[in-house]
Amino acid sequence: MRRTIILLLCLAAIDVTTILMAQDAPDARFQDPQPAPPTYDPGPAPADIEPIPIRGTNERSPDLLEYQIRQRLNEEAKLQQRITEATSKLTSDDGDEMKLAHKELQEAVTELFEHRAETRLKQIEELEQRIAKLREQMERREEKKSEIIQLQVQTYINQANGLGF
Repeated sequence: MRRTIILLLCLAAIDVTTILMAQDAPDARFQDPQPAPPTYDPGPAPADIEPIPIRGTNERSPDLLEYQIRQRLNEEAKLQQRITEATSKLTSDDGDEMKLAHKELQEAVTELFEHRAETRLKQIEELEQRIAKLREQMERREEKKSEIIQLQVQTYINQANGLGF
């Protein structure tokens, strides 16, 4: 009998605690969801846009590069779609439709080839610019070779003597 009373008191205490905690904490089901943070959409960039230098460097904006890459991929995807459609029309029984499909296929493949060639030329130009900068940096380092070596030797000596940064 004594155990039953203790058990009932414990259950009552748990119920009271649960009710009090529920009153203190608002129910998450009835709260307004957090509004999404506002986003800025600059819209499509012009097709002839040039890369913008960042803070005095020669690097391009990552957002602009991503946009340009996406545009190139979209153009290629559209050309691939044209090629697929023209290829599917090549099996037509109608001779005129086959000639039109062949012409469309020829034009789409030509545009795709030119588009990829243009992309490769841009990549080559970027690599040539980077190589020129690296050559210039190597020439400056060669001019200052003895100073760089002496500075590095002094750094090792300081570290050996417990004077490292």
